[in-house]
Amino acid sequence: MPTNAATTIPSWTAPFADLWQRVWERIKGISPEVGDTLLYGASAVNTNGTVFRLQLTKTGPVYADIYNFKGGTDGSNPFAVLTVDGRTGVIYGTTEYGGGSGSDGTVFSLAPAGSGYTERVLHSFTTHLGGFLPQAPLLREPDGDLFGVTDIGGVKCSGTGCSTVFELAPAGTGYTFQVLYRFTGPPDGAEAEWAGLIPGPAGTMIGATRSGGTARNCADGGPGGVLGCGTIYQITP
Repeated sequence: MPTNAATTIPSWTAPFADLWQRVWERIKGISPEVGDTLLYGASAVNTNGTVFRLQLTKTGPVYADIYNFKGGTDGSNPFAVLTVDGRTGVIYGTTEYGGGSGSDGTVFSLAPAGSGYTERVLHSFTTHLGGFLPQAPLLREPDGDLFGVTDIGGVKCSGTGCSTVFELAPAGTGYTFQVLYRFTGPPDGAEAEWAGLIPGPAGTMIGATRSGGTARNCADGGPGGVLGCGTIYQITP
């Protein structure tokens, strides 16, 4: 078990009107007295990806693009579920690619600005030890700290890196990035992949890895061919 301080709203795109209708009917049936309801999601299938809003009104769903990624320093392929600050309306997420020169992914925010949103890259993944290809949702703490995981990078796993747990802490007008934990493979975990962190007891966080651990009877391997059926872990920041 890591000792460092490490242990989904679906995405729709515009053509899926029948899915919208089923979602709308279900929500309307549960809370018919509620007015407009907002859902946020990301789609990675339109060029470099899109963040969108689905407004569930009393007359039906209304779709709107919030931001279309350009595929450069702003990021590309927003794979993960989004995290929304209900107080400020700011949206936080990750992109699997884009960012720095290696195109190894970003952490971004979308802040309401007038009738639209302003995108800001909070961190670009640029080093192997720092991890890369983030594919999981972010966990945002009340103090503004953001916690997440990368799919690969870090150390071990035949040089691929077994993935990392990271923190972005507000610092002045920006954020300070640090790696909280680097997975090392069996019997430790590997490949955090799509599983984001959730709050645990006494200020800890809990997550899962796709490979690593002690079992060996799995059909496929993890990064660098590492074995193991996965782990559930707890981390203390």
